[in-house]
Amino acid sequence: MVGGGCSGLTYKFALETAPRANDQIFEHGGVRVFVDPRSFAYLDGLELDYAESFVEQRFVFRNPNAQKSCSCGKSFQPNEV
Repeated sequence: MVGGGCSGLTYKFALETAPRANDQIFEHGGVRVFVDPRSFAYLDGLELDYAESFVEQRFVFRNPNAQKSCSCGKSFQPNEV
């Protein structure tokens, strides 16, 4: 998660081979996701899905910590943390 986007914060993915010292580690189906402590406060409870249609493929974020999000779903304004 980084600052930016039309709603304030933007979801960001990067390929990493190992977690950093304080990262939270989540694993599902053999896929591991590392979340840094600062981002975790904004992402706690997030549901991440993958949607595929005739027109597009994309990740879908359902974030209970988002007060609002942009129409493309790639950025959000967080609730007060």
